[in-house]
Amino acid sequence: IYVFLSTIYVSLSLIIYKNNVSLFYDYGKNYLIGNKFDVSYITYISFILLFVFFKNTKKNNLACRLITAAYYLFSLIVAFQVGCSTMIIGNILTILLYFIRDKILREEKNIIITIFISTIFLFVFSKFLNISFVNDFITNVLKKDSTLTGRTVIYSYVFKIILQNVFFGVGYGNSYTTFVNTMGAANAQNAILDWVVQIGIFGTLFLLIIVKLIFKNIKMENIKKIKPIIVAIYVFSILGMVEITFNMYFFTLLAIINYGYRLKKKEDKKNERKIINKECYI
Repeated sequence: IYVFLSTIYVSLSLIIYKNNVSLFYDYGKNYLIGNKFDVSYITYISFILLFVFFKNTKKNNLACRLITAAYYLFSLIVAFQVGCSTMIIGNILTILLYFIRDKILREEKNIIITIFISTIFLFVFSKFLNISFVNDFITNVLKKDSTLTGRTVIYSYVFKIILQNVFFGVGYGNSYTTFVNTMGAANAQNAILDWVVQIGIFGTLFLLIIVKLIFKNIKMENIKKIKPIIVAIYVFSILGMVEITFNMYFFTLLAIINYGYRLKKKEDKKNERKIINKECYI
């Protein structure tokens, strides 16, 4: 139902935009279901859920694979159409990460390392942008903004904001107000740093512990069934270096894995009781 409705709303959004561009601009460059990120994320999540559904259906035949491939192309096309470079990269990363060994993706330390590298990468990389030949290459050869669309400016201030409320943050949902009032930006432009601003170091550490525990509970015999979801979590973690990707979509994917684990655990206990009762009867 989610995939079906999402496909309809995304399609309607693109049709309305194409046939009435002025309407798109009148409402602040927003589509029927939100901005370019919402449209791209919803389509991408729909692809992931469809992928998982077909992997776990008994009729995982050629038709199912063709539908999955077609929806992947739809997700990529939507990202191009709305101009969301983040999810263009995200869709490409999904294919690349899917071919990584299951054991590597399942390791809880690997997802934490990925999040950590994504958090510091652009902050460290931004220092290299001050080198004259690097700056010249970006602006004159690549024809791009050397501040990475203002991100380097934000990164130079974000730690000052964090240090004002380092342990408990400014409060959940107050990131936007804090950044707008401080420097005119909407957020930290980095998934983890934005959460540190909101809930502080303690809250963010608790968040990472939850991610680690959820990955720890993934059983190797079940990983193939949910691999697209695991890959998507890695994609959101990597994209978090430049966007706020630890959002409701990210946490929904984690919740699905956790729900599946608890459901499997409950089923195993039920089967175990049946075996014990059967042995007792014999």
